[in-house]
Amino acid sequence: MYKIFLGPMTVNTVEAIKQLSLPIGLIPSRRQVEYDGGYTGYTTKELYEYINDSEVLLCRDHAGPQQGAKNDNGILSLEEDVKYMDIIHIDPWKVARSIQEGIEITTKLINYCLQLNPSQKFEVGTEQAIYEYSPEDLDTILAGLEESLAYDFKSIKFACVQSGTGLDLPGRKNTRTFDSKKLSKFIEVCNKYEVKSKEHNGDYLVDNFGIATRFELGLDAINIAPELGQLETEYYLYKIGSNLDLFNKFYDICYNSRKWEKWVTREISKHELILTCGHYIVNTPKFKQEIKINFPEADRDIQNNLKQLITKMYTQAHGSKT
Repeated sequence: MYKIFLGPMTVNTVEAIKQLSLPIGLIPSRRQVEYDGGYTGYTTKELYEYINDSEVLLCRDHAGPQQGAKNDNGILSLEEDVKYMDIIHIDPWKVARSIQEGIEITTKLINYCLQLNPSQKFEVGTEQAIYEYSPEDLDTILAGLEESLAYDFKSIKFACVQSGTGLDLPGRKNTRTFDSKKLSKFIEVCNKYEVKSKEHNGDYLVDNFGIATRFELGLDAINIAPELGQLETEYYLYKIGSNLDLFNKFYDICYNSRKWEKWVTREISKHELILTCGHYIVNTPKFKQEIKINFPEADRDIQNNLKQLITKMYTQAHGSKT
């Protein structure tokens, strides 16, 4: 059973997941991997072709309007996704102004995808940071989709639940307060409609067994992403050490990328800024020419570090605290 769904933050992340040969979901966002490319360097087709012979389940994360690098309706992306994605997360909640509008847009996009690929499977709903809703709201969403989609409602395999997660990338911690009773209510709603429950933003939970706790309560799946990219960034910071010239070059590349702006809401240090957005730039020619070239063993070491972390996450999700 696929319980752990991981973001392909970098090429090394994808390689580590492929090498593990475990049933793991890969959840590229439109900014990471898109029909015309993304910051990881893969197109949708290229990523599919690379991982197709593995146990990886390929799942689009946050498909829909205004979810990509450009403001669009998401249709061109979906037209490519239906060719290669096992599951597509339909997420109109950046533009939906109400629960009802979200139901209507979700229905429209699912119907469009099914016209192109009648066997396509889906995830619905969204994470707390985009559009917060209650278990009762999710019940309304799923009931509305069941009515509007009729027989095709069975194509929905996952629904997003919200039990109190949020990400502070500069601080490398999971924010908000976990509510076990709320999670249990969300799970009841998912069971009612025979869809699997999935929580997003499951980063920074492995050390306090936060992943294990959620699965013990009945959660079916969890998404984890930035934490993996930060592990790679942390490796380079460690290797750079006290070399101020390399550190400042790394900082300048990160700062000038502006990729940190999405995540930063307070004053942060140069070190924190690099940790926040380093994974966005490790695939750029400038980073490779000025930083990575100094560490020829980097890819091997980073992949080994990632495999250790991912194995811990996988182990907790599958019932062991060892």
